[in-house]
Amino acid sequence: MVKAGGLARALYPAKIIVLIISDVPGNDLSFVASGPTVKDETRLDQAWPLIKKYNLDQKVDLSFDDLIETPKEENYFKNVSNILILSNLTGLNAMRAKAETLGYGVEIISDRFRGDVGAVAKMFLEKQGSGKIFLAGGETTVKVKTNGRGGRNQALALSFLEELKDNSVFCPFDSDGWDNTETAGALVDRLTLVRAAELNLNPEKFLEENNSFDFFQRTGDFIATGRLGSNVSDLAVMLKLD
Repeated sequence: MVKAGGLARALYPAKIIVLIISDVPGNDLSFVASGPTVKDETRLDQAWPLIKKYNLDQKVDLSFDDLIETPKEENYFKNVSNILILSNLTGLNAMRAKAETLGYGVEIISDRFRGDVGAVAKMFLEKQGSGKIFLAGGETTVKVKTNGRGGRNQALALSFLEELKDNSVFCPFDSDGWDNTETAGALVDRLTLVRAAELNLNPEKFLEENNSFDFFQRTGDFIATGRLGSNVSDLAVMLKLD
């Protein structure tokens, strides 16, 4: 009842100031925490055909009358100030500033990358620039085929590892410290391949089995921070050396 503007309706006519930390690529505020103080532009007559298309009404015994319309009246939102104070770009800009103080050239590729882990890994691999740091943020997707353990950042690192160039270091991680497992992500370079070979680990097999967590636990290339107090989606950094 508080989502999609419901909280704004419940608090009306009070003055509401909302400080928002976005974990949504692109920062559409209606999606951050389901937009409790943001007017929802979608309608029930848009939702119902989708429910019918996938037969969800039959699977969960749902009728149109069971749906709840979100607040559409403008007056509920006239006293609301939604203020974005942190986002993925905040993290990327901080990373860029640090890299520049260390003397590196820096390029922010995107603060809203999306797509399959393989495609995103390829995007990084195709970047050119010796001695340059490339940064990006967003969220990848993983096609789950088995009951293996891992997260999208560990899967992204493993996808990158398959095509790793000797002069590249790559580190994708979740900003809240939890990549669907107790690790935040992984850091890979040519030494990761050396350790994998010594342990007789096949990266492609672990990737296919959705078992990136186990792979990096064995090679020791995981990043462990514990759960952190905020979330601005995923971040990734790549360094290309001479």
